[in-house]
Amino acid sequence: MDLDIGYRFDSYNELKDYLNKFCEATNTKYWKRDARTIGASRSSGNLKEVNPDLVYYELKFTCIYGGIEFKSRAHHRRKSSPSLKSNGCPSYLRFKVSEDGESLQLVAMNFKHNHELTVPEKRVLPIGGRKRVLLGNDFEIKSKRLQDLTALDNVELEQEGEDSSNDLLQMLQDPKCEGIFESKTEGLTAENYLFKGLVVPVLTPFHDDAKQSLNLDIIPTYANFLKDNGVDGVLVNGPIGEGMSMTVDERKLVTEAWVDAVAEIKQHIIVHVGGAPLPDVLELAKHSDNIGVNCIMCLPDLFFKPQSVEELITYIKLVSDAAPHTPLLYQHIPQKTNVNIHMGHFLQEVSDKVPMLAGIEFSSSALDEGYAALKADDGKFAVFLGVDKLMAGAFMLGFNSGIFSTLNMWPTFGQNICHLIEQKKAEEAIQVQDQLNTIVDSVSKFGNWISVLKILMKYSTPVNVGIPRKPLTPLTEDQEKELELELTKNNFC
Repeated sequence: MDLDIGYRFDSYNELKDYLNKFCEATNTKYWKRDARTIGASRSSGNLKEVNPDLVYYELKFTCIYGGIEFKSRAHHRRKSSPSLKSNGCPSYLRFKVSEDGESLQLVAMNFKHNHELTVPEKRVLPIGGRKRVLLGNDFEIKSKRLQDLTALDNVELEQEGEDSSNDLLQMLQDPKCEGIFESKTEGLTAENYLFKGLVVPVLTPFHDDAKQSLNLDIIPTYANFLKDNGVDGVLVNGPIGEGMSMTVDERKLVTEAWVDAVAEIKQHIIVHVGGAPLPDVLELAKHSDNIGVNCIMCLPDLFFKPQSVEELITYIKLVSDAAPHTPLLYQHIPQKTNVNIHMGHFLQEVSDKVPMLAGIEFSSSALDEGYAALKADDGKFAVFLGVDKLMAGAFMLGFNSGIFSTLNMWPTFGQNICHLIEQKKAEEAIQVQDQLNTIVDSVSKFGNWISVLKILMKYSTPVNVGIPRKPLTPLTEDQEKELELELTKNNFC
């Protein structure tokens, strides 16, 4: 497979597929080091019409050995092996939108590597809000401080082979590695890495164009807004995020954008992989596992609906096996899925059968069932409440975590209710809950909840996530004006 200057690709996905095949054929590995999206290019003053399927205006892939010291795996090491710590492997590929705006075109390249073309397998363990990188079978990086070792940012390498064990020992002895490595002596289970607290199901931003293409550029602003307002967990591509209205590739792009956005601000990221045919669910789970998200979430199969605890466990195990290093949450929304399996019974039975199951999102008003889930298997599992209007009552019962859509615009309501219950101020918590329920009732009458949420974001936050994707319908101009008046009347605008 040969690449020449001027080679064109009609979409970013086509480029990715070709590059994967190229790397396999040439025994190389490249990673996306620099990129500028179409939206970012427009904000910089470039007004050229561009095919939205290209996603990026320009991007550069570099060899993964561009930032670590290379050592041959042969028994007789080359005496003149260059130090890549200082100058890196020079091989790269740079693409830019063509003059007609229809393709990504190869504009520059360098195929001269200064190391052996043998690429180790990578494996990422997303644990406790930090990426861990498995090195062989005995050690793992226990922080995100990859820059202390390499210039690879989010590229993780698994060392293997006889000579690489010597390389690993040298790395461990390097003073810069102190505190980065730890022995991996215990089996990986979900219990050790549970996140408990408040999580926001984020909305997916779309451009207002014919294809309603993804607006990935706004995601860093969105993440920082939430972090600045005390929201430490995000759920990506869930029902609120219209994950089921996106292609598999789009869901992957959104996931990658959020992983990049939360890396520096240390937010816990849960990625929803459900609501699709099983092969797609497994592909999404594997993708999330590979790029190092903190947790994944799934629904039951929505066509072949499980009718018993055993059938649900079988499905959940299939999903978990596709992401063996990532904790999993099951999303229980019986009013949407029509799967009415009792969650207390499910969690009591599932315990040892799916080791990476961390818990559930409980989006039901049957709080007696939710309480049973909390107590199942001696309280082993995290149970996230998923109903904003029941916070105070559920927290009084013992819930301590939740996934609430109103955290997008009004995070202080959920936070205050939590704090007041912790301080045993139940009456005050109920008053705050009443305030939240009143405003939710007053705005939800204008349309479907996701369409309303997107308008609420526009008027109540600095983040405009656009309009919902079909089959959902946006609010009419009149509805939007009435909604704005309602917000103004209640001092929410």
